[in-house]
Parts: sequence; C-alpha cells; structure tokens
Amino acid sequence: MAGLVRTLERRLERFVEGLSAALFRSGVGPVELGDRLVREADLLVSEGPTGPAIPNVWVVRAPLDVPADYDLDPLRRELAYVINETARTRGWRLEGPTRVAVLADESVPRGTIRADTSFEPGELPPWAELVGAGGRWQLRHNREAIGRSMEADIVISNPEVSRRHVLIWREGEDVLIADLDSANGTTLNGADVEHPETVVAGDLIGLGLVTVSYRPL
Repeated sequence: MAGLVRTLERRLERFVEGLSAALFRSGVGPVELGDRLVREADLLVSEGPTGPAIPNVWVVRAPLDVPADYDLDPLRRELAYVINETARTRGWRLEGPTRVAVLADESVPRGTIRADTSFEPGELPPWAELVGAGGRWQLRHNREAIGRSMEADIVISNPEVSRRHVLIWREGEDVLIADLDSANGTTLNGADVEHPETVVAGDLIGLGLVTVSYRPL
C-alpha cells in the first residue's frame, strides 16, 4: 500500500509543478487531497456481492484558497485517477465511472477535508474479455461474478454453469479467479481451481464442461 501511495503522490507532485503555492495556502493541496482520499477510501470499503467495493462518486469539500474562476477540472481528473488506481491495486469494485467534485468550502476546518460519497452504477470500459462456448463477454468491473443467474455480472446460460460459478478480479497487476462453491467446479488450463489462481492471456477457464479463453484488452 505504501508503494501505491508514493506513486500517486509523485504523480500529483508532477501535476502541481509550476502552480503557485499561494493557491493552496490552506495546507490541503493536491498531494494532501490525494493522500486523504486514499485514507478515506480505506474507511469506506464495504462488502458487496462480489467482495470489497468503494464508492465511485465523491464530493470533496476543503478550505481551498483558490480564486473563484480557478479551473479545478484537471485536479478532479487527477483525483479520480487516484480513486481508480487505489481500487484496481487493492482489488476493490467500482460500480461505475469515478466522478470527483472538488468544492472550496471555508466551513471545513483548515487542514482537513469532508467527503460525501455514493455508489452510482454506470458503464465502464472493458479491460478483458472471455471468449468461447459460442459467446464473447467483456469484463468491465474490477471484480465480476460469472454464472447462470441473471444476477451475475457475466451471464452464461448453460446448465453446466452454476448460478454464481466463479469470481474473476484485478488486484494490482494480477488477474485472479476463485470458484464460488459451484456444483460442477472450475478449472484453469485443465487443473481444478481449489484456491485463488492467477490468470494470464490465453488461459482456459472451465466452468463445468463450458470452456472460455481469457483475453486482456
């Protein structure tokens, strides 16, 4: 976690190069905002149907000393990147695109922030796909349940597939799968999946007798 925080700090430090320090005299500058969002995300992790998840919509209030016409959009985009990378690295699910609003609010004590958050479903860009069994399914969330039930993120309508058969998720640079106590079991390249296993491009995932190939995008 420390490595992730430092990487994000360096990115934000590059972002503020050339900005006047007077813009953030409150002591809550871009780097501090990023650090505090990461800590806030740690506190807001909740357990969802596919595992840990965090809010994807953030309204951040801080006592920023910025002019009324100062463009905060670049800062909002950088902070959204902080949330996205934190979620991907930690294996947390986001229900939709990350949106961060930053509001200058003098009622917030100096040196602190106040964050209002919510979960808002929305379409995310695909990061991988599963191909086989006569279909092609795109993975969009950091964590996705695959199964026969319409409540699964990826629905494979085949009697060999359990209602919630297997979980696939990103964690750092890795992609992992775990069987969800399915009736017919899960295999990876023909070997039974009895605990979380790492998946790489071209691997074959078996859901009972149904086989799909994992392809990163």
